[in-house]
Amino acid sequence: KRLLALTFSVNAAYKIKKDVSLQIPNLLEDTGLNINVSDKVFVSNYHGFCRNILKKYGNKFHASLSTIDTLQSVEDSDPRKLMRSVKGLSSDDARLLSKFNDSVKKTDVPYLEQNINQYNEIVINHLLPQEWIPYNAILTLTLKLFTDFPKILEFYQRYFTTILVDEYQDTNTLSYWLIEHLITDQSNVILLGDSLQ
Repeated sequence: KRLLALTFSVNAAYKIKKDVSLQIPNLLEDTGLNINVSDKVFVSNYHGFCRNILKKYGNKFHASLSTIDTLQSVEDSDPRKLMRSVKGLSSDDARLLSKFNDSVKKTDVPYLEQNINQYNEIVINHLLPQEWIPYNAILTLTLKLFTDFPKILEFYQRYFTTILVDEYQDTNTLSYWLIEHLITDQSNVILLGDSLQ
């Protein structure tokens, strides 16, 4: 039916798309099926996949998400830089954004679980109106969309019957939560990873 292939880099996504485009016609050669691969396969890195979703439905949170590609990325690891970039951002909010970013890198799941809602609210109320978006927010806002609007999540769960995750050993908490949302009991799941890593 439809395959969603997720990977970490744009280059890896391109390679998978190229390989799939070459292999599927070979695999279906004797079946008589004529399938347009680009209609059946969506290959992307996590952020590209989430950007695609936020372009369609992100206006439920803020109008600027409809044109997410025009938003400026903001470095959220340094609270002082955040406060210089985002006018009116409090030091407490800047510290939370920075600590959230640090917690993603350190896999501090309890902190992420406790603060993801506040993180999203700060992004929606303070950063998006000034056309800034942190890298992590592309995933956290997609997760919020799936949680707040289960019909949207259900559509993607049904649309992508097979999910392939490349370099699974590198999956961070936010990426894992995204995959966890998309997988149902009916999903076909392929996880590719390097056991040595």
